[in-house]
Amino acid sequence: MKTAIHFTLLSFVLMALVTGCSSHPKITLETIQRDIVGKNTGEGIMSWTFDKNEPREISIIESKYEGDKATIIIDMKTQSAPGSFMRSQMAGKLRLHYEWIAKEWNLTRVENLTFKRL
Repeated sequence: MKTAIHFTLLSFVLMALVTGCSSHPKITLETIQRDIVGKNTGEGIMSWTFDKNEPREISIIESKYEGDKATIIIDMKTQSAPGSFMRSQMAGKLRLHYEWIAKEWNLTRVENLTFKRL
């Protein structure tokens, strides 16, 4: 009987390891809205730094979680914050790279896929 219980318990543990069981919560739209503030889409004339007050429409296209790393592809449309000197609109896809650090998801890199001025 003990052997059967140990075998069953071992099977559950192995199954959890193989299927990538993770106790980390999923990254939500609210998390992305908060984390994107102050981040930049790259260098040069087409770069964009996200302002806290700019309106944004975001949809998650794809999410991939691998242990303590996550990659989220989003489609975003945004424009300059109200009262900005230069008014501009941007839209397109971004790949967000997250790492699980100190018991929370941290946005470590924003990769521009198709994000550009309209």
